[in-house]
Amino acid sequence: MQASQNKKNEQMLISDGIPLKKKLSKALFRSRLRAFGLVTPLLLLISIGFVFPILVFLTRGVYNDTFEKYMVNLTPILAEWNGISEPTEEMYKALVLDLVWLKETKNIGKVASRMNREMSGSRSLFTSSARKAKKTRSTI
Repeated sequence: MQASQNKKNEQMLISDGIPLKKKLSKALFRSRLRAFGLVTPLLLLISIGFVFPILVFLTRGVYNDTFEKYMVNLTPILAEWNGISEPTEEMYKALVLDLVWLKETKNIGKVASRMNREMSGSRSLFTSSARKAKKTRSTI
């Protein structure tokens, strides 16, 4: 019985004099590190190619600033408006200025598509209004 305990207490050594257990754990660590190094490009591709776009679309579903970004004249006026009273002439002028600018910069489709998500049928209304506003630009 005592002989078996002595064998358990004795460490198996390799030819260098390093314990076998330590050498084995070092070799396993190296192989795991190499495996992780080989998998890292794949993980980066998956995260950049799939996870990141999904997160971007999820945030756009909650917060979309397309209207605020392109309707620069109208947005501050609408922020002050209570939504109950009639729109003022200043609001209409700002709307026309923004529509003309969007038509010239060819960004009317972005705002029209964004508004169409909120109110069905407003895309064609925005694009036709932008065409008409561009014609009447000289009166403003």
